[in-house]
Amino acid sequence: MKILHLTNKLTFGGKQRFLITLCRELKKRGFDQEVLCFSSLGELKEELESVGVNVRLKKLVRHGYGPKAAISFVSFVKYLRTLDFDVAHIHGYPSLMRVGLALICAGKSFIVQYHSYHPPYKKPLWLLFEKEVLKRALKAIYVSCAVRRSVVKRVWFDPCGIVIYNCPFFSEESLGEKYFDLVWVARFSSQKRPLDFVKIVKYVSRIIRVKAAMLGAGELYGEVKKSIPDFVYMPGFVENVGEYLSKSLIGVSTSEREGMPVSVLEYFKFGLPVVAYKIPAFEEVVSWKVGRLVGLGDKEPFGKVLLRLLSTPVASKRTSVNAVKWSGKFSCEAMGCRYALMYKDLV
Repeated sequence: MKILHLTNKLTFGGKQRFLITLCRELKKRGFDQEVLCFSSLGELKEELESVGVNVRLKKLVRHGYGPKAAISFVSFVKYLRTLDFDVAHIHGYPSLMRVGLALICAGKSFIVQYHSYHPPYKKPLWLLFEKEVLKRALKAIYVSCAVRRSVVKRVWFDPCGIVIYNCPFFSEESLGEKYFDLVWVARFSSQKRPLDFVKIVKYVSRIIRVKAAMLGAGELYGEVKKSIPDFVYMPGFVENVGEYLSKSLIGVSTSEREGMPVSVLEYFKFGLPVVAYKIPAFEEVVSWKVGRLVGLGDKEPFGKVLLRLLSTPVASKRTSVNAVKWSGKFSCEAMGCRYALMYKDLV
């Protein structure tokens, strides 16, 4: 069986890391695969090709309805018709609408995958396209029940949808001496609310001494860099996140919406108790045994939870052990098996 994965680009990011991990797992199980990028290639192209997955590029204008967009769409449809594959796997929303329509016009079979939670778009034409693509899809995959609910609420039906959880993308590091009390891993964007973390850390530091690390890059990086105290370390984008997680005590997330929070799965894998805002995706994976959830935007209660964990090592250690056990539910092996069975059911 040959699978054609369609994604916008192969730059560093959660969806792209997921795709590489999925390709590796499916390769182990004998699936033939190719990746088609429709925006640009990116830094991860060579990593995919190193495991025997061919990467193609065919640009598609994804916005607008003028002559340029129409010509691009027709060209993309013709290109799809020349490719030999059994099923296409579209990664990401809103990309799936235009790419899905192109696959329908090309007469190709496809499945769609939603990687993140999106609020409803106030674009009636987009909603019309999305419904049409979902009606024609062989399967819809969601990375969490929260994502599934958000899609059903938007389109009012669920075409053969299934939930398959992601897995951690980084290998474990040897657990050495703990250096950071708190670690925050995310893109520096408004959705991830990095400035909330800065305010929370400042609140905690008024009562006890802490060291914290913020890992990632993004449009708000410069603004956050200006506001951090000297006990918060900001190295920017870090490829080997595991090196920092292995030296940290507590994993923190301040996101206001998520699909499947991969950073939280990484925290579990390294035995870090998780403290995060109470949003649907986190309610799905963070129980009281492995962490704590705080009301969205409640920075002072958030700080108090961190203080309790940092000041009670025995309870924190117990939560850490539970986190490692819980991470087994989200292994790459388990994820790979679910996808392999799903593909075989399509045949």
